[in-house]
Amino acid sequence: GDALIFLGDNFYSEGLQADEAVDRIRDNYVTPWCRFVASDGPRYAEVSEGCTVPADERRPVPILVTLGNHDYNTPDSPKLERELVPLFVSNWAMPHDLVDVHEMGHGVSVTVVDSEALDRGVDPAPLAEALRAAQGPFRILVGHHPVSSGPTRFNRALETAMTAAGVP
Repeated sequence: GDALIFLGDNFYSEGLQADEAVDRIRDNYVTPWCRFVASDGPRYAEVSEGCTVPADERRPVPILVTLGNHDYNTPDSPKLERELVPLFVSNWAMPHDLVDVHEMGHGVSVTVVDSEALDRGVDPAPLAEALRAAQGPFRILVGHHPVSSGPTRFNRALETAMTAAGVP
């Protein structure tokens, strides 16, 4: 199970805005990552000129994405990133709420969490549930914030969720 993982600040510096979405999705994701972008999204044709890799050389993989602090700078950006981007890039996978678990095979579970939401005080209980549900035994946590960044709300929420999950 290969995947690309994006750690947030996906549309730097102000987040994604509807009036620029086609250009930004093409320039930020389709052009540089086209070898891995699925071309079957209902709006892919609008960004397809950004991909110059021949179809037989492409290898779409899951693109696991979390939000960063800059993705929250425009109020509509989180929703656009969750709901609009997949219409262009169908293998774009971002949690619709706080967290998603992706089973990658070979005992690897990737848990993608909106660490910015946790840092803003969202209840970490869904993260604990997701960690508990991850099959593992290898569990990878993906978020925007580094775990070693000190006594932040995110670190406290993560510690609470990991303790509540009761899994390694």
